[in-house]
Amino acid sequence: MQKILMQKLDHCLYVGDLPGFRRHFNLQSTYLRGLEIEPVFGLLDSGERGDDVAAEFLHQNGFRRVGEVDSAGWRPLHYATLAGNVDVLRGLLEKRAQVNGRTWKDEPSLGFPPTMSALDLSLFYRHHEATRLLLRARAHLVGGVSPAVMHAAGGDNAEGIRMVCALGAVPLSQNLLGNPTFATAAALAATEALEELLVQGHPSSMDLSRALFDATMFRGGSAELVQRLITLRADVDFQLDLPRDWSRLGRLLLAVKSWQHRRGRTSALTTIAYHLHGSTPLMQAIRSAQFDGAAALIAAGARLDLCNCRKWAAGDFAHGQSIPHFLQLGLEGDLSECRRISLLTQSSSCFSI
Repeated sequence: MQKILMQKLDHCLYVGDLPGFRRHFNLQSTYLRGLEIEPVFGLLDSGERGDDVAAEFLHQNGFRRVGEVDSAGWRPLHYATLAGNVDVLRGLLEKRAQVNGRTWKDEPSLGFPPTMSALDLSLFYRHHEATRLLLRARAHLVGGVSPAVMHAAGGDNAEGIRMVCALGAVPLSQNLLGNPTFATAAALAATEALEELLVQGHPSSMDLSRALFDATMFRGGSAELVQRLITLRADVDFQLDLPRDWSRLGRLLLAVKSWQHRRGRTSALTTIAYHLHGSTPLMQAIRSAQFDGAAALIAAGARLDLCNCRKWAAGDFAHGQSIPHFLQLGLEGDLSECRRISLLTQSSSCFSI
């Protein structure tokens, strides 16, 4: 593993990708978590920086100043937060690094939008001591595309959710697109975060139904999670309503992607956008090939006759896919096999609060 990491770091330096080098170098604590492998401490001689860990961090990462912004739009404090080293973070803050400075570009390789703060990153990567330090330094809980609590949810970080909610974060808040934190946890199958948000936020039936929809739309549509949300009062026949469920900015983004789909520029995102309005969790589970979740929905009585804005019913999303026999039977009205699959899943699953 260390050899693979060294090869990646060397390649980044060879092609001049300093942001890539900094990301991989500082994510070692995440890559090697739980493994008995020594990290790479640095590729440069330490020189005469003594015990100044912040200066050594800047040196090893190719920075000259604490406030420097690289070509990826990130500052040293952001990269230091990836590693979660509290001594380095404290040293950078003592050198007047801006605790609330935000990235000004997205980072597709990590799945991050622009405007990420150090607190957002520490919550996502579950660096609890770093999070406590940043909160003591008055890190803001809101201010980016998504609130800090949403990044904790995305990282399945129940402890992080508790920390920020104790300081006033709104557990059921939304991002600028209108996506709710609770639904984000469901979409990412972040079950520990989901259970903590249940305690902190007491979601309504509408919140639970939207979470069920987002879970099936993305990658949280397992039978276990689907059944958990149904047990909590999620509506299996929830139909997404764009004006109600997405912000103006979110609807604008979806309109652009839907237009691209109509013009033949098809992708997973444009397909979702084109079919989104009026679609149900069952439609999304079939589209995303989460077939055990689809079986759980059918077993729970999800309607097969509902149509979305394109006049597609759930069965239409199965066309062109190789679907399992139990789901084919379910779509034809024979629920026996879907019920059997659902019962098998219930007997082997366990959720705790």
